[in-house]
Amino acid sequence: MHTTPKTDTQDVADDRRAEYGALRAEILYSDQACMIITGALLSGSVAVLTFALDKGQPVLAAFLSPVWLIGYLYMTEKRSVIETIATYMRECIETKQSGFGWETWIRERRHGRNQFRRVFPYLIETIVSFAATVLIPFFISWRSQWRMTWG
Repeated sequence: MHTTPKTDTQDVADDRRAEYGALRAEILYSDQACMIITGALLSGSVAVLTFALDKGQPVLAAFLSPVWLIGYLYMTEKRSVIETIATYMRECIETKQSGFGWETWIRERRHGRNQFRRVFPYLIETIVSFAATVLIPFFISWRSQWRMTWG
C-alpha cells in the first residue's frame, strides 16, 4: 500500500510533534531502565554478597561479576539508544520545524558551560559497574583468606 506524502503544513507539524513526543518517551524509558537496572544490581549484589559470606559460600558471590558485566552491557546499549535518538531529534526534526529545540539547547548548554560540570549517568554507571565487576572477586578472595587465617 502506497501512501501519498502529506502536503498540509498542519498535518506535517502534527506528525513531527507526535514523532518528537514518541522519541522523548523512548529516551525517558531507556533512562529509567538504566536506573532500575543499576538499583537492582546494587541491592541484589548486597543481598547476595551478605548471604554468601554469612553462609560461608563465597562461590555464590563469584557469580556477581558476570551479572554486573551483563547489566553494564545492557545499560551501555540503552545509553547508546538515548544518544542515537537525541542526535536524530537534533539533526532531523529540530532543524526542519520551529518549536522544537530541546536536544539542541541541551547540547549547546553542555558544551558551552565552563562553570559547574555535572557527572553524566553513564559515567556513574561505568564506574559502579567496573568497581563491582573487578572488586567483588578481590573482596571474596580477601574475605576467604581472612576467614582461613582467623577462622
